[in-house]
Amino acid sequence: MNYTAVIGQVKRHWFGFFPDFAGVFIITATTRAALLKKLGYNLSEYLPLHRGQLPKAKVKQVSDLSNDQLEGLVNPEAVLVEVTVVNPISLEIGRLIDSSELSAAQIAARVGTTTSALSRMRNPKYRSHNLETVRRLAAALGLRMTMQFEQI
Repeated sequence: MNYTAVIGQVKRHWFGFFPDFAGVFIITATTRAALLKKLGYNLSEYLPLHRGQLPKAKVKQVSDLSNDQLEGLVNPEAVLVEVTVVNPISLEIGRLIDSSELSAAQIAARVGTTTSALSRMRNPKYRSHNLETVRRLAAALGLRMTMQFEQI
């Protein structure tokens, strides 16, 4: 699935946003390539939250936007951004950590790992979760981990 993003430069940084998701997220990066990658990942994290209630794409090109929306952008352009496939386990781990009243350091200590390892586990690009570590994370948060498979 592709969505239109508007990108351009602001001073020495790249700046991008999805006009159809008004003000939801604005992304910056030091290079155009890094910006496009970040836009794809941020879009992939945003879409599951709306379970099919996404706005219809209205913006197809830069001329569809007002001057206010483009203010400050040098050479703005419309680009199609593809949703980046992310690891749903990482997203769930991130959601659980964010909803916890414990700090990352407290959670890491309970799991028996480091805060950097905890951060890696919640990274949507990370694909090497250890089942035992995830089980310890659940226990550290006062949860019981279950696993379910469904026929598709």
